Amino acid sequence: MDRTTEALRRTTKELKNRLTDLKTATKAVTDSKLDKTVDDANALYKETDGRVADDKTREILLKAVKARDTDAIAKAVKEVNESKAAKEKADAEAKAKAEQEAAAAAAAQQQAQASQSQSAPQRQTPSYSGGSQSQSQGSSGSGSGTGRRPSSGGSSSSANTVGASPGWSVPAPSDEGTGLPGNDPGL
Repeated sequence: MDRTTEALRRTTKELKNRLTDLKTATKAVTDSKLDKTVDDANALYKETDGRVADDKTREILLKAVKARDTDAIAKAVKEVNESKAAKEKADAEAKAKAEQEAAAAAAAQQQAQASQSQSAPQRQTPSYSGGSQSQSQGSSGSGSGTGRRPSSGGSSSSANTVGASPGWSVPAPSDEGTGLPGNDPGL
């Protein structure tokens, strides 16, 4: 019985030593986890400066970090992340709205430019008609005043093309018996 009692005491002592070692190892793991949690929370706190909808959530996170309370840190991290997401969503909506307004303004500007360019050809049409009249007047005034000139004359054809736009010309209305120089009845 003495031997059995002694063997039990040695086993008990050995188990107590192992339990102490296990508690030390467990504490080291727990402390390491807590240190990592605190480091991550600190990084989140620094990263979210000016990037959250409600800055009070960051203050709560900082207090939890200083207290090294795992549960409080977890809760505060969740709130900070939600606040950060809300701010990002609000910023994205504001950016989208600004882009829409810019696109609408650009469309309005393009429409205004298009309406100005559409009205520009209408202004040019009367000035072209005036150019035709001055062209025919210039060709009639360029003659010697003796009457009808032959249509094959070089000076009259060059007078007709001087006022015309390059690449095409519009002949002046012609009457066969008007006696205007530079008129070609074949046109």
